[in-house]
Amino acid sequence: MKTKVTIAGATGSVGSALVAAICRGDEFELVSAVARKSAGKNLGKVLNLPLIDIEISKSVEDALRAKPDVFIDYGKPKYVQAPSGTAREMADAMGDIKKPSPFVPPDEALGLKEARGATVSGAQVHSIRSPGFGFSVESIFGLPGERLVLRHDASESAEPYVYGTLLAAKSIHSFVGLKRGIDSLLFKE
Repeated sequence: MKTKVTIAGATGSVGSALVAAICRGDEFELVSAVARKSAGKNLGKVLNLPLIDIEISKSVEDALRAKPDVFIDYGKPKYVQAPSGTAREMADAMGDIKKPSPFVPPDEALGLKEARGATVSGAQVHSIRSPGFGFSVESIFGLPGERLVLRHDASESAEPYVYGTLLAAKSIHSFVGLKRGIDSLLFKE
């Protein structure tokens, strides 16, 4: 039995890559899609995927009438509270290991408060939504006289996000309740 999927942001960069991946595979069935600017149009025609015959919904409520097993939301970044879920999860996980001890506490630093980032689990997290930073995450660890930088760039393609999203969608039948972070699916205890 295929897992029924609804995608919000189905015509965006990640959403359209997910739609194409679902068409290539046999584990999922796309039952509805949301894309406000393309509402009422045929998703297959919009994305040039002739195997899809789904009318794009104007709202999540309309799309959920198709009764999906999984709702995947890759809507516009302006509708998402910053920093990203990835940044929050990373800050939470690192904070569980050891709370950061900043050289100068953020509330004591001079200058514009907005330039200090948000405090998440004791770490300063900055969120950049700008051309050239669409698909990247960077973590900087510092001690006196040294710095370690870990960075992941997905270039201009959303394809690297497809695998993780479909892994999460595939896993929904294996647990009850909320799962946070893909690491909870990759590294089962």
